[in-house]
Amino acid sequence: MKKRILFMTESLGIGGAQKIIVFVANQAIQAGYDVTLMAMQPDTNIFKIDSNIKVITPSILTDNKKIAIFEKVRFFRKILSSTKFDCIINFPISQTSFLALLGNKIPLLTSERGAPSMYPFIGKMVMKYMFSKSKLVGFQTSMAQDYYTQLSKSKTFVIPNPVFFDQSGQDKIFKRQDVISVGRFDPVKKFDNLIQSFIELHDDFPDERLVIYGDGPQRDLLEKMIADANAQNYIKLPGKIKITPDFYNQAKIFVLSSQYEGIPNTLLEALSTGTPVVATDCEPGGARFLTKNGTVGGPVVPFNDVQALRNSLYHSLHHYDEALKIGELGKYVNQEFAPDIIAKKWLDEIERFVEGA
Repeated sequence: MKKRILFMTESLGIGGAQKIIVFVANQAIQAGYDVTLMAMQPDTNIFKIDSNIKVITPSILTDNKKIAIFEKVRFFRKILSSTKFDCIINFPISQTSFLALLGNKIPLLTSERGAPSMYPFIGKMVMKYMFSKSKLVGFQTSMAQDYYTQLSKSKTFVIPNPVFFDQSGQDKIFKRQDVISVGRFDPVKKFDNLIQSFIELHDDFPDERLVIYGDGPQRDLLEKMIADANAQNYIKLPGKIKITPDFYNQAKIFVLSSQYEGIPNTLLEALSTGTPVVATDCEPGGARFLTKNGTVGGPVVPFNDVQALRNSLYHSLHHYDEALKIGELGKYVNQEFAPDIIAKKWLDEIERFVEGA
């Protein structure tokens, strides 16, 4: 008889953790498991989900956030009482999933998808509780795994994210033009530091442009920074864009300026195309891990250090042939983090989890 697995996530909207849980659920259904995927937010699904997976989302009729949380918790508990699951896989861990799984007796696998040190006190307590109730806990990097010293290594595993890009057509010749970055305009992305470093770089490289794709709550602040420096001609914020290999292939340098990341998917994508990168040493060490301590792809600099970021960009632009050679080495990720390799790692852990449930 097929083992029944409930995959539980916060939403099926934009997000790295959501992308990975859908990837893992698709692999599980193809491996012969009976899979249900439940999203706690009733938002639009943007992912390609195997048609044999049962997808469940709650219908929330209130705009009150606190009431909505309890409605989602009640909905989830009703699903658990009416359907027998052999095990549950939950990530990212959220306030809603914590409340929904309080007192849960079904074997649980959870996964840390962020930077452990970034959580407030209550968040740390929630993570500690959820991990204590889990039979297995997954991490994206060994640095994040090492943060939780109370967990036995036999109870944990490390699996990085896969590279999803279709690399066909990479033999095309592209003209590399702008220094680029991409992401949500959020304080942890530190785009203000990137903009400031580029403003300070402008006199040395007056023909270079910085283009940051994305949107978010800091847009007004970033636009004001650009306007105050009269930098509108060489720093652009064009909005969201569909990310493809060509997006990176046409970039002169890709910059990751974040303070916190798990495995930075945008950095992984840039490396896969051989684009030169400059990355901050964001917690818990994903950039260091992917660039092998700054020896492939490009340098890693301390986060929240505008001068260090500016100096690394100066060196990469001034010695661009060298930057291209180091960038080309980043293509190693296409073999090491290929989807079929990462899928096998996940299926091995799911088998260990389910058989021990």
